Amino acid sequence: MTTEARATAERAALEGTLGDLHLFELLELLATTHQTGTLYIAGTRAAAVTVVDGEVSFATDDPNRSLREILLGRSLVTEDNWDTAVKDKDAELGAALVEQSGAQVGELREAVHEHILETVYDLSDLVEGRFRFVLGSRHSMGQGYAYPVSVLRDDVAMRRDQWRSIGDIIPSTSVVAQLNEVAPVGHVTVCVAASDWPLVVALDGHRPLRELVGCTRMTSFAICQAAYRLVTAGLATVIDGGNS
Repeated sequence: MTTEARATAERAALEGTLGDLHLFELLELLATTHQTGTLYIAGTRAAAVTVVDGEVSFATDDPNRSLREILLGRSLVTEDNWDTAVKDKDAELGAALVEQSGAQVGELREAVHEHILETVYDLSDLVEGRFRFVLGSRHSMGQGYAYPVSVLRDDVAMRRDQWRSIGDIIPSTSVVAQLNEVAPVGHVTVCVAASDWPLVVALDGHRPLRELVGCTRMTSFAICQAAYRLVTAGLATVIDGGNS
């Protein structure tokens, strides 16, 4: 069943248009009333945002990008780790994944929050479309993993400013870049931050930046920021601006 069909089949506690209520007005309303359920958005961009006690526990605009796929894509857990963790009825999913995978709580939380942030950022400028909020408990990582709406709103505003600062050179995660074969003119040596080295190793001139998440274990936006630093330092070149 599709996201939209599932939302239609369930009884909505709140529904309307994004012209009536902006996305963050909706999320703040759900936060102040400590709601638990799923906010479905239909229109030019379909999405689902799950809320637990008024905090965002997950968000996706792609049915194929589940929480499982996000964590697998970041190489934080394996399929066996996930399958074993979800069968553990005595522990919250986040705690079970930490035990099974050896990943740090902070790593898992950062991966969940980054995906929520990316999704909500992309949805935050929507002014057309309909929404339905359906009450009911939803799967989550457990205590400590949800994203408070007030913090999420501030982070979306910060992310918008961050994209403006790099957008002229790295406009999206669809960019393809490659390392230059020689150092920048006038430089015998160039310093590269330790945090950028995974991208230095991964850049191949073929894959878009978004496909380097798994091998670098970096978030897609952190990859874009690192690519910007490498390009502006003269160490890499954009060969496909990702606009096609």
